[in-house]
Amino acid sequence: MSESITVSTWNLQGALSNPEHTDYVANAIKNQGGSILTLPDAWRVDSEKSERTGRSPQLKDTDFKALGYTYYGTTFPDDRPDDNYAHYGFASLVHESLPVIDFNEIKLGERRAHHLRVDLAGIALNVISLYLDDRGEDIRMRQLDDLSPVLSNHHNEPIVLMGDFNAMHRSSLAARLLRSPGVNKVAQRIPFKNGAASNLVGMGKGDTMARLAGNGFHDADPEHQATMPSSLPLFQLDHIMFRHGLNKRLSVEKPVRTLHAGISDHVQLSTTVAIADSHEHSHH
Repeated sequence: MSESITVSTWNLQGALSNPEHTDYVANAIKNQGGSILTLPDAWRVDSEKSERTGRSPQLKDTDFKALGYTYYGTTFPDDRPDDNYAHYGFASLVHESLPVIDFNEIKLGERRAHHLRVDLAGIALNVISLYLDDRGEDIRMRQLDDLSPVLSNHHNEPIVLMGDFNAMHRSSLAARLLRSPGVNKVAQRIPFKNGAASNLVGMGKGDTMARLAGNGFHDADPEHQATMPSSLPLFQLDHIMFRHGLNKRLSVEKPVRTLHAGISDHVQLSTTVAIADSHEHSHH
């Protein structure tokens, strides 16, 4: 029975389908020894519409097992015209030492999220890994509609929500700038991420994060530090969020930030989660 666990989110930008990057990722995961990892955009594969690249995941579940992890993988049928109509892969890894109570996929629009319930010091902790759509705040809000019943069903239990939300806190400097008329106009013409910067402007609206805050979720990073691009972080798109249970408060450390230059332009976030002692104040 674990007294604390480490959780981590790392957008790999398709690294697992790049043979030159696979060994690096495997070694990083092994050396970190985290309890639960969320890997948004873990790999990319061709769809029927793609020009053939032959991209495919280079690591299988047996490879992750050799690293000490149970692997859960899902492919999103996004059909991205801005990325050769690729399908994106999404993975969660759970260290074999952590007792898993159950695992479910949650349908969030066309995408899937992973819902794990694990035993933390005898308490059921929900860990939900997600990769929200980058193509509009309205799409992300509909994805939260789909997530809502799961959050309600487990309102008595503590929950960690982590991944690439493709959304910023409304109050962050970057979000405020993106909403300003001058920047907004310029942004429409800047190529960014998978397509236009108009997507980025939408990420600065703040509705997604405000709704989660209204649902009782706190960001593990109270400073809301930017997570991408990792060489000069400007935007906080990756988050580890948490919500206390009815009688069980979580103690959550401020996330450790790891840069993986040349592999991904997202900062990896990792933090330690424990059930707070009744005499001890939690991080928030």
